[in-house]
Amino acid sequence: MRDRTPNRHNWPRTHWWNRKVANSTALAGFTDHDATITIAEPGFAAHYFGATIRPKEAEALAIPMTAEAYGVRPSSGLIRGLFPITTSKGSYLVTQNFESGPHGFQRARLKFFYRLVGSVILKRDPDALPSQSAIDAELTEQTRAHFASQAT
Repeated sequence: MRDRTPNRHNWPRTHWWNRKVANSTALAGFTDHDATITIAEPGFAAHYFGATIRPKEAEALAIPMTAEAYGVRPSSGLIRGLFPITTSKGSYLVTQNFESGPHGFQRARLKFFYRLVGSVILKRDPDALPSQSAIDAELTEQTRAHFASQAT
């Protein structure tokens, strides 16, 4: 259900909620009155509680600036020719294309793919888990479907 919400920039989806969160969710146990669900995806806690994300294996986090870069690690090699530059506004991973300029001169044009940062603050996502009313509605539907299948 959460995977249906568009991302902030309306870029193509990576389906993280379905691929990672849903696939790592399991029923751990239940009683007559309670059920315990576990979500083993480590990144889920950052969304549920909020967190400060820092790089573990690199010197900086690479924040995508284009739809083409979204969901692609810079180290994957899928975006060829990336190199770092630093400006007065920050550090970036870019590619360089040459095109003909005035009077036959070659002009370099930079395409910015990632902004490099030391950390990001991920705010708590109030929709990380379904609402109680959504859970109740699904439980009611599943119960009806179960009893309907038993009646036939």
